[in-house]
Amino acid sequence: RHAVLARFWSLPGSCRSALGQLAVIPTEAEAWLVGALLDDTTVLEPAERRGVLVSSHGRIRFRHELARRVVELSLPATRRIEHHRKVLGLLEAADAEPSRLVHHAVAGADEHAVARHAAAAASEAAKAEGHREAAAFARLALERSPRPDRLEAARLHGAAAAALYALN
Repeated sequence: RHAVLARFWSLPGSCRSALGQLAVIPTEAEAWLVGALLDDTTVLEPAERRGVLVSSHGRIRFRHELARRVVELSLPATRRIEHHRKVLGLLEAADAEPSRLVHHAVAGADEHAVARHAAAAASEAAKAEGHREAAAFARLALERSPRPDRLEAARLHGAAAAALYALN
């Protein structure tokens, strides 16, 4: 942790700010998303030269997931939430997969977005036979929806029950 932070703090301020924005995106970020998040993507060059970031096939990622997590967790909570909300807005506009939207909605403390996207993520996970994920997303949708109608609540309970049955 200290080694990652030492390397992080040795970078220029604009680069550190850009890395903070990218750190909330797990795995990798598409070029269009990086371009939408950052006014000037050339600020990432020092991080690339020092081996903090890797760019390939039109995607940018931290060289190590642990480094990404250290940078993300070094951000103040309010800034981390703000970054997640910004990424969520961009991904919603791009019609990204629901599980990705749920991740940023939860981390961005956006209860309405969690309620909107968790049910769709549960359906997608069930179709892909990701039973553990389907059950978790259905539970999340039920817990976070302010007032799901009876039909939707029954559907979510049924999806969770089917996923849990398949797991056992």
